[in-house]
Amino acid sequence: MTLLYPNAAVSRRWEGALQARLRRAPIETFLRSHDLKVSAAGASRLTDNLIRTTVHIVQGGFIATESIADAEQDAVSEIACSICHELVCLIDEPDSWRIAALVSAAELLSAGVGRRVAAFKAAAAAREFLSKLHTRTLSPGIRNIGMQAALAVQSNHADQLARTRQLITDSIRGADGERRAPAPIAALLSYSAEQRPRLRLVVGAEPAGRKRDSV
Repeated sequence: MTLLYPNAAVSRRWEGALQARLRRAPIETFLRSHDLKVSAAGASRLTDNLIRTTVHIVQGGFIATESIADAEQDAVSEIACSICHELVCLIDEPDSWRIAALVSAAELLSAGVGRRVAAFKAAAAAREFLSKLHTRTLSPGIRNIGMQAALAVQSNHADQLARTRQLITDSIRGADGERRAPAPIAALLSYSAEQRPRLRLVVGAEPAGRKRDSV
């Protein structure tokens, strides 16, 4: 019997493929446990699985309709970007988030605004999200949703997924409420000088978010 050993280049390639498969295992396990299709081997496998995971998580907390408000559209897109970004951090594939975020956001919005507008909104949201990451101005609440979604995938625990979806629901509803309600400063300036002393402006502090340099 003859034993054949691969050369060093082939061994490195096999080892790299194995490590990549192990890193991506939490996402594939999550999809299977929720009876969702896992993409077959191919160049788009990781992206397709990220999209299915993100859409499944978000739609458990919010489903777009024809009456979706502009602020809700922005919130859904930003949440999709945050979840995709945190998922690729979980599996150590940092270059894979953007395409997954674009397609996820467009798919989530398409039922409410149509595919063409959804694609435009998703592209704008991805650019703005990347800018906020670079300038560290991303909302702690949005970043926390992404982190909680990644934890839900990693743990594959129903309670954690439910908590994440509740955060998504609250965030999107809150975004629409902010759009409808006048901003405190704008409301203050709309009063005359005589009326202003009677107003009391209360500003709530934002919760501190985890800082991370990875993009």
